[in-house]
Amino acid sequence: MDKLLEMTASIVEMQNLSNQLNAEAVAQSIQHVYSTLFELDTGASLFAKNTLPQAEDAQQTKQPSPRDSIHEDYVVCLECGRKMRHITKSHLKTHGLTTKEYKKKHGFRMRDSLACLHNQRERSEQTKRRGMSEQFIQANRLRRKNKVNEQHFGSNSNKTGQS
Repeated sequence: MDKLLEMTASIVEMQNLSNQLNAEAVAQSIQHVYSTLFELDTGASLFAKNTLPQAEDAQQTKQPSPRDSIHEDYVVCLECGRKMRHITKSHLKTHGLTTKEYKKKHGFRMRDSLACLHNQRERSEQTKRRGMSEQFIQANRLRRKNKVNEQHFGSNSNKTGQS
């Protein structure tokens, strides 16, 4: 067996033990790990040479939607297939991505949460219990009022206290 293939099998096996990947995620993981090891070994991209055209086509057609990755009790990272309650900045850093880059790459809206549905509901309820939603609404009203005053009276009238 090829040394890269052995290393790939070992890495993906360890990922599967810790994350319980489905068959599609295992296949994607094998492809990703093998191509990364190949690039590290040879300094050339495996896909740039088109040595695996079927695998590349399969990956493009089976791209999961962002909505499919968010479940009740977990979120699936679309880069590695790992299940977690929230995709954190530090996890995305292991893929060399920021939150903004990840969302853009996988078709999330910028305001979409990367947390499981359970966590999203819990945070919403906590915010409502603290009265933060009312405070937010009042702050927005005040901000709009100040903006209108600045546009109507000019920005100097508020600073000097003169009308």
